[in-house]
Amino acid sequence: MVFTHGYHIGSSRTSRPSPARRRPSPSPSRPSPRPAPAPSRSDEFRHCREVEERRTSAAAAAAAELRHRREAAEATAAAAAVNNNNNNILEPAPSPAAAPSLAPVPRPEPAPTPRPAPTRSPPPAPQPIRAEPIRRRSSCCGLLRITGTRAVDVYTAPAEDEAEGTQAEEGNQPSRVIQEAEQVQEVAADTCPVCCYNLERLESASTVILAPCGHVLCRSCADHFPRDAQCPFCKCVIESRVGRIYVP
Repeated sequence: MVFTHGYHIGSSRTSRPSPARRRPSPSPSRPSPRPAPAPSRSDEFRHCREVEERRTSAAAAAAAELRHRREAAEATAAAAAVNNNNNNILEPAPSPAAAPSLAPVPRPEPAPTPRPAPTRSPPPAPQPIRAEPIRRRSSCCGLLRITGTRAVDVYTAPAEDEAEGTQAEEGNQPSRVIQEAEQVQEVAADTCPVCCYNLERLESASTVILAPCGHVLCRSCADHFPRDAQCPFCKCVIESRVGRIYVP
């Protein structure tokens, strides 16, 4: 291998040193600008005073212009007033400034107050019914079969618990039953008050019953109060089993 002036002969690659980059030198035809000198304090003060004077003169000019316009307007108004007075023309009164129209604002509707629920008054207390005292007719507590005008006493067999009471009443007042039975002469028995059946249409007079309370009933309606111990029409309590049969 032969080296000549730093070059490698015989190799496939050749290496050359890269030239160093240099900074461009300023051309003599374009000189660099010099920095402006810093303003002194006297220059700043002079500049501020000039600005203040310009502002003051501008404000004075504006005030003078406004004063001139005001004086011109007053002179024009005075001349017009003198002219109107000479011509007897009244100056119209200045119209008042129109008030700004405000649209009516609707009032907010009040919230509906809830109505109290209707309270039902309690029903009036039922007044007690005064029961009329039942007048006992021990001598007439029985059945009366209307068959004629003559009365014959008939005694039914009393119950076992009422046997002693019935015998005591019969022993104490044996003649009172006969006397009251003889006083009954006629009984108005046209219509049964329970079933409203015409008693005159009955085939036999033995089917007409006179209750101890004085009501005339048909036999079918009278069969209830011996079981219930009360009249089916007036609910009169029947306490005795003594009956009377009327035969012709």
